[in-house]
Amino acid sequence: MRIQELSSAQNPRIRELVHLLEKSRERRRQQLLVVEGLREISLALQSGIQPQALFFCGRTTPLHLLEPLTQDTEGLPLFDVKEEVFAKIAYRDGVANAVMLGRMPDTGLSHFRPRTSWIMVIEGVEKPGNLGAVFRSADASGCGGIVVCDPAADLFHPNVLRSSLGCVFTVPAAVTDYASAIAWLRAEDYKVFTTYMDRPGEWLDAGLKGKVAVALGTEATGLSEAWSTLNAGNLRIPMHGIIDSLNVSNAAAIIMYEIYRQQQSAS
Repeated sequence: MRIQELSSAQNPRIRELVHLLEKSRERRRQQLLVVEGLREISLALQSGIQPQALFFCGRTTPLHLLEPLTQDTEGLPLFDVKEEVFAKIAYRDGVANAVMLGRMPDTGLSHFRPRTSWIMVIEGVEKPGNLGAVFRSADASGCGGIVVCDPAADLFHPNVLRSSLGCVFTVPAAVTDYASAIAWLRAEDYKVFTTYMDRPGEWLDAGLKGKVAVALGTEATGLSEAWSTLNAGNLRIPMHGIIDSLNVSNAAAIIMYEIYRQQQSAS
């Protein structure tokens, strides 16, 4: 295991990493992502992400903690980064940690392979933390996969990876535009349920069994009108207070567990 030491924030590798962390466009251009956290890196590697380099601070991260991450990656460049420099590329400070540069996976619909019969469609999500939270709930509830349509938030934004606890790598995902998603759902014969806030709809008795997809919209404006052409039913979570809607990640979690409940009762 050959380890190189990096002690300057002006080192080209550190500067490139900071640039990738800050710029979604640059990540897409180079098809690279940056993953922080021992658990998150492990999940990324298990999902097939190809590592390009691994950065750690030897003062806080003993080498034996990196062994599970490097045992199947012979020749992977390893960099021991000075503590104050590591702080520029890592959110977590003073704890056992690592940062991995990896190759971005293909998230096209042609590569989308849901793991169960039901999926979620998230349209136009704006906040990275919300998108990450949806993936965390999807992993926990057994959701088959997530189609992310016209996102304002980058799927591999550092805050998405962080708030998902790495579940972006455990839940199958596709990123596309709404027209392509609608065409794919039709071709794959999904029953698509909408979540319009201003329309009536049952959710506990909606018949969420079998090959089902539920579409949720943005935090600000909800689901676009285009989805009404696929409407197998509308799901509306009852609101009994002053506020008329839930955060998209909370709404998604409630609906996912209701789908799970109905799918289990059908088996």
